[in-house]
Amino acid sequence: MWYQTLVGFMWLGFGGWASLNGDVLPAIIGLATASIIFTLSDTNTKKEK
Repeated sequence: MWYQTLVGFMWLGFGGWASLNGDVLPAIIGLATASIIFTLSDTNTKKEK
């Protein structure tokens, strides 16, 4: 699912941008959400094959 990857990168960008501004909590939330989305999309890709 390409859109899951897109959403994952959006969260990754959000987390990276927050960490540049020194906001620790949004950075952790953004990066954690991105890793969860990437894990889910990876699992879904394996199921489709």
